[in-house]
Amino acid sequence: MERKNAFICPDTTKVWWNVEPDTVGQYIGVEDEYGHSIYEGDILKAKDIFDNEFECIVVFDNNYHHAFGLHDICRNWYHFREIESMTIIGNIHDNPEF
Repeated sequence: MERKNAFICPDTTKVWWNVEPDTVGQYIGVEDEYGHSIYEGDILKAKDIFDNEFECIVVFDNNYHHAFGLHDICRNWYHFREIESMTIIGNIHDNPEF
């Protein structure tokens, strides 16, 4: 299988970075507690509007970004309007054990 190069230019510096195509996630238009941009594939520590804390992964499904609970029994889907606070703790590429 032939491997192709992929490049991104993440900001206005006009510096292009060589990346693994499978590791590039879509920015979802939301920042975490520290102002870090959240991307599809990020793993978050979050708190919902009812003060429940949980870890979740950012996924794209049915034309929307959702947070999918990692450790809760029901494997809940959360819409970002239901999340009160969130912090990025990793991503699926650098932390596959999640």
